[in-house]
Amino acid sequence: MNLLSTLPLLSTLLAMASFALVGAITPGPVNVLALRHGSQGLRLAALLYVLGASLSYALIVAAMGLFASQLTQALPRWAGAAQALCAAYLLWLAWKLARAPAEHPGPAAGHQLVVSVLGMLA
Repeated sequence: MNLLSTLPLLSTLLAMASFALVGAITPGPVNVLALRHGSQGLRLAALLYVLGASLSYALIVAAMGLFASQLTQALPRWAGAAQALCAAYLLWLAWKLARAPAEHPGPAAGHQLVVSVLGMLA
C-alpha cells in the first residue's frame, strides 16, 4: 500500500477531523447551557446535557463523513436546494433566538429539569 492510494482516505479523515475540532471548540448553546446548569449546582443536569449533545454530535460527524459526499454526487441538483434550505432554517432560528424573551428561572425550574430527564430515562 503506497501513499498515493491512501490520499483520498487521508483527505476525508482530515476533513472530518477539522469539522469535529471546529464544532467542539466553538462556544455554542451546549457550552452555554452546560455552564448555566453547572453554575447553579445542577451538575447532573449539566452532565446529561453534555453527554447527549456529545453523542448527537458524534453521530452527525459520522453521518456527514459517510453519506454526504455520496448524496451530493448522486443528486447534484439537490445540493443547491439543500444549501438554501439550511440557510433559511438557520436564519429562522437566529430570528427566533433574537426575538425570544429573556427569562431567569430559579433553581426550582432547574430541579424540575433534572427530575423530568431522569423520568424519561427510567
